[in-house]
Amino acid sequence: MGRQPNPSRRPSRTAATPARLAEATVREAFAHRFVEAQYAWTAMLLDHLVLCRQRLGDLDSVVVLGVLGLSALDAARRELRQASADAAPDHYADKVPPGSAINAQSLADITGIPRETVRRKLAALARAGLIRKLPDGAWCLTPSDGGGARAREELQDVTDAAIGELARLFGRLAGLAEASRAEAVEPATAMAS
Repeated sequence: MGRQPNPSRRPSRTAATPARLAEATVREAFAHRFVEAQYAWTAMLLDHLVLCRQRLGDLDSVVVLGVLGLSALDAARRELRQASADAAPDHYADKVPPGSAINAQSLADITGIPRETVRRKLAALARAGLIRKLPDGAWCLTPSDGGGARAREELQDVTDAAIGELARLFGRLAGLAEASRAEAVEPATAMAS
């Protein structure tokens, strides 16, 4: 059986974009410095989950709210792609982007959380004012008085912490990839001399 190609080493058929370079950097860090990269990733993820759990009470609530938030973001992205520059949709108004509401059964199917547990979490998130139930029984994020989603305002500290942690994680992974490249150059330089 032949050696499998390493996707991180595969040449790009398109021009290098910042996103492709970032992805290659992360893949390189994990391919050549797995222990350090996995430690940095796991520490960042656990720190974020612990903070979310502290703010929302349990991880099931975090997952349910996350799916609802992702659904709203996806609907907003679709609208923005379809809108002309002159008529960009107003997501700061008291409206739900079409296609962003989800019912309890779909949330249970997506998350793997039992439907009755999902219903309890939805009720608790609604009592906290972060989500609301629509007349058709589906759930969506609650708009805030100032525009946007109330959950975004209420959890801005969690978002800010996550942005900082993601930036630090990428910096750590970039450093690991750079160190790996430097180590690869050193033996070649030593052999040439």
